[in-house]
Amino acid sequence: MMVKILDEYKSEELVSKYLTTVKSQKLSLDKLNLINKFPAYIKIMSSLAVHKVKSGAIFRINDAKHLKKQTLLIKRRFKALNAKYLIAQNEVLGEEFILGIKNDKKFGYLMMLGIGGRNAEALKDVVFRKLPITKKDANEMILDLRNQVTVARINKNLLINAMLKIQNITNNHKIDTLDINPIKIDKKAIVVDARIYLGR
Repeated sequence: MMVKILDEYKSEELVSKYLTTVKSQKLSLDKLNLINKFPAYIKIMSSLAVHKVKSGAIFRINDAKHLKKQTLLIKRRFKALNAKYLIAQNEVLGEEFILGIKNDKKFGYLMMLGIGGRNAEALKDVVFRKLPITKKDANEMILDLRNQVTVARINKNLLINAMLKIQNITNNHKIDTLDINPIKIDKKAIVVDARIYLGR
């Protein structure tokens, strides 16, 4: 099966039809000065930078003075990664979770839920369920995570509702893989980063 990869901007546009998504400002390299809300994150959009942190393609900017100081480095990384454009996003606070959907050849659509954050890859605190899931299934997935200290700090209903809503994306699109990392839970559940691979 052929797979079409949507970049983060297009992925987040699609996900925003189902979940609240952080507002992204699409910019060309010469429009960095238009960023005026801080703290902010600047992401370099490039097929060579699928993993933003590992690729050095994400910058946290504290204020206008910091932006000016970082501009040269951003431009260098932009050119080195043969990038197309930038995305600027306001900082979102909250506990970080990973939410994903995978079209498995054997089992069909599966939902993945995991603890997010910088140590997510090392911890591998994730659980899976076959779609469709119910409210009871979503709650059980959350309780099955090992890091219940993080779970205890959130309103579980916000995460449960996000899980129930995002599964509907499979009814309207041929999803091969959906990776939301992270979805942040505070007073709302907000998607900060998403990547979609569409099956054809």
